Amino acid sequence: MALVKTSQLAAKATSAKTSQVEPLALNDGKAATTRRSLDRTRLRRQKAAERIGAATEELATGVAEAASAAEELRRALEQIASGAEEAAGAAHESFSATTHLSERFSEARSEAETSRGRTDRLQTSVFESAAQIESSISAIEANATRQTASVATIAKLQSQAENIGTTTAAVADISDRTNLLALNAAIEAARAGENGRGFAVVADEVRALAEIAERSSRDVSQHAATIVGGVTRIAARIAAAAEKAQAQTKAGRMVSEELHGVRAGLTNLSANSQSILIAAIEAEVATREAQKGAETVAAAAEQQSAAAAQSQRAVVQQSSALEESQQTAQALAILADELMNETSRGSRAEELSSAAEELSATVQELSGAAGEILIAIEQISRGAEAQAAATQQANAAMTQIEKSASHAQENARQASARAEEIRLLIGNNKAGLNEIAAGILDALADTRDALVDLTSLSEVGFQIERTVDRIVLVAVQTSMLAVSGSVEAARAGDAGRGFAIVSTDIRRLAQDAAENIDGVKDIVRLLQKQIAVVQRELEAIVTACEAEIAKSNLILERLVAAEADVEMLARGNALILEATQSILVAAKQVQAGTQQIALVAQEASAASQQAATAAREQSRGSEDLAAAVEEIASLADELQISGS
Repeated sequence: MALVKTSQLAAKATSAKTSQVEPLALNDGKAATTRRSLDRTRLRRQKAAERIGAATEELATGVAEAASAAEELRRALEQIASGAEEAAGAAHESFSATTHLSERFSEARSEAETSRGRTDRLQTSVFESAAQIESSISAIEANATRQTASVATIAKLQSQAENIGTTTAAVADISDRTNLLALNAAIEAARAGENGRGFAVVADEVRALAEIAERSSRDVSQHAATIVGGVTRIAARIAAAAEKAQAQTKAGRMVSEELHGVRAGLTNLSANSQSILIAAIEAEVATREAQKGAETVAAAAEQQSAAAAQSQRAVVQQSSALEESQQTAQALAILADELMNETSRGSRAEELSSAAEELSATVQELSGAAGEILIAIEQISRGAEAQAAATQQANAAMTQIEKSASHAQENARQASARAEEIRLLIGNNKAGLNEIAAGILDALADTRDALVDLTSLSEVGFQIERTVDRIVLVAVQTSMLAVSGSVEAARAGDAGRGFAIVSTDIRRLAQDAAENIDGVKDIVRLLQKQIAVVQRELEAIVTACEAEIAKSNLILERLVAAEADVEMLARGNALILEATQSILVAAKQVQAGTQQIALVAQEASAASQQAATAAREQSRGSEDLAAAVEEIASLADELQISGS
């Protein structure tokens, strides 16, 4: 739009003055009428010029006010643009921080899921270990019962061995008496001379058999004493093993109770992991909400920035138009002064009309720019409202994040304390199981030694049985020799009467020895059967002990693995604690950012209201300017008409 410059308007005014012509002389009749008409015309022109002067003054004032409003609008828009840039930066920082929060919560969630899975596996392992320990306790108790029963059986073996010793002592006594009778028979045979020669042979044989029987009886007595001593040792070893088994049972029950404590702790630990997992999921949802809020703030800030830039361009355009308007208003003021001072105003009125048209176009441009600014300010206002709503959404989300992080942190602390308790309990369980395994090994060694001794006693029993058979054979042979002695005594007649008595006594002692030794054979057979029974029991106990040792080793391996898992749980909880602490710090930073954004949004809202007020004032001022310009144009047209 081209405005008319003041120099041009002045040049035109000078030209108009030189171009005026004097009115033609009229006749005297018409002169008075013409003068009156001219006076009325001059009066109308004078009033129009005065009105134009007032309108130009009003126009100049309106232009000055519009320039002041434009300056105020410029400052408000600069504040809005600066606030939008600050809000955008804070929003990007908040988005980056919430992204970091999301990553940390994802880590915490992953650790919580891993911890829960590891805890579930630990519970299964501990449950199986507790069941195996209960089974071991039952097996150890069964072994203790067997060992106690074996001790009772072994006590019977001792009694039977003592009976063998007593019986063989009687047989030895019989052998001594038989030997004495044989000696008497030899003496009688010597007295009888030729008649006692056969009986002497019998007496020698009987004496030899008696000595064999006596030696065999002593052997049996020694074997019986060996059995008694061996049985005593075996009984002591088995009793010691049974006592150890009872101690292992108590230790096993303590381990079982502690494992139940471990299971309870793992249940609580699983609950902590579940709570952490839920808190992490809730926090992740809240983090996404916070990210949406940050994105909304950033988008609103970009819209505000764009609207502010558009408004600033419009303000620059307004400033340029207002500068032109001020120049045109000044030219109009000069023309208005000239109109009031000159007698011929037709040319000036035309210039005035042309300038008014140009000014009208400028005012329309100002009005259009004011409308654009109002639209942009409305957009800025909506952006501020969106930012305020987004910051409220972000604040609510961050409150939830803080709550979830604090909840996760507290559960992680509890989980760490429980993991430490579980670790200590598992350490105690390991020590208890090592003690049980050592006790089982000791009991196994005692049982194996007892089994070796029992095998030796079984061999001694066989030796006793063979010796008893030899004694039985001696008794039979002695009895047969006694019969032969009786035959020789009968042949000797009166000389063999003593032989007959001795033979009868020898035969009777042989029968007593045979009867006693038969009882020993029965005892030996029973002894061997009971030894076989105890051997089978001890072998079963050995097998059970070996199985329990293998089971204890397996449980120990599981506890070692459980201890490693608990250590991993502790590390996971430490990571969760570190993550939640970092999250709480970051949440404080994000909240500070959202508060900054909220403050900026409030300032932007206030600035947009201020800018809207200035823009509305501009719009009203533009209307006033348009009215003044329209009035000036109308008066200029009136002057043109009156000057024609």
